[in-house]
Amino acid sequence: MFDGIGLLARMLIVAPNSTAGIRFYQEPAMSTDPVLTDYNNRLAHLLKRSFVTRPDMPDALDPPPMRLHLDAKAVWIKFHDECERAIAPDGGLSTIRAFGAKLAEHAGRLAAVLTLYSNADAMEILAIAMQSGVTLATYYANEMLRLNGGATVSRELRTAQRLLNWWQGQPNPVLHLATIYQFGPSELREAKAARAAVTVLDESGWVERLPPNTVVDGKPRKEV
Repeated sequence: MFDGIGLLARMLIVAPNSTAGIRFYQEPAMSTDPVLTDYNNRLAHLLKRSFVTRPDMPDALDPPPMRLHLDAKAVWIKFHDECERAIAPDGGLSTIRAFGAKLAEHAGRLAAVLTLYSNADAMEILAIAMQSGVTLATYYANEMLRLNGGATVSRELRTAQRLLNWWQGQPNPVLHLATIYQFGPSELREAKAARAAVTVLDESGWVERLPPNTVVDGKPRKEV
């Protein structure tokens, strides 16, 4: 019911596997104590600050808006477009489309939280915080996939699948590497990336490599 009204898409859900039965006693690791102490002290400091409230409603928070640095915006736009492609019918987030459609928003909010944790007076989100927000949002997406029964698919497999979909639509199935990185999926614009995707398809039995110097488009080609 909640998923039907879009509620779950607005939540960041984590449900790790139970450790019941293997939670044997261990002495606390001394190396983690300073980290936890710093974290607790930082949260206590932030909670003691005076919050900005609305003049007409003293109990309502009125936080100032935060800007995106140009570099942070570029990171966000790239992630936004990746998410949009991933919610297509054959995309990696198609089974959690509602959540995937909001994933870039989640990344932006997480970046804002991380920024304010570091500097409570910050007014701008930097690229390093946005990249961390993207990393966290991707983790939550993988959790949502797992909880919805969809396997977490690696970027390499998703890219190889998009290459295969494009390849199967070509009139001539015999292709050389340059054709793939010049005209194939946008994420394969470099020979290294195209070669890696072809290797995945080759190892999976979807394509077969031909001998070097096989003639394609009237010329001998090294990688066919």
